[in-house]
Amino acid sequence: HCFVVNNTSSGYGGGLCWCDVNRCYVALNTAEVYGGGIEDGTVKNTFVIENTSMECGGGVSFVSLINCTVVSNKSSNGGGCYGVGNCMNSIIWDNTLLDGITINNYDAILIDVNDMPISLEISLIMK
Repeated sequence: HCFVVNNTSSGYGGGLCWCDVNRCYVALNTAEVYGGGIEDGTVKNTFVIENTSMECGGGVSFVSLINCTVVSNKSSNGGGCYGVGNCMNSIIWDNTLLDGITINNYDAILIDVNDMPISLEISLIMK
């Protein structure tokens, strides 16, 4: 269990970078490049709230999400999530682009659909 709050990175992962995370609260972090909250890893049972990235993935980038909540994050690209390889039983909600446009649900995620189960790929296409 951990609290990762109010950190800044001039590169990747404002809160955490290149790690596996379980049962954490990651909030109010900022990254200049990717992953305002978390960059690269597996994230389980974690809250990712109000993080910012200047480029991609305000909440998370290049992670697998399992039982997570990603809410109220901001970025130029992928307000909540960017490059998520696996998203299971997670809530992605009320994330925005830095220009203020609200993006909810899967609109907040830029995902490579080649890495997804067919059921999730279909729900994205039908939206």
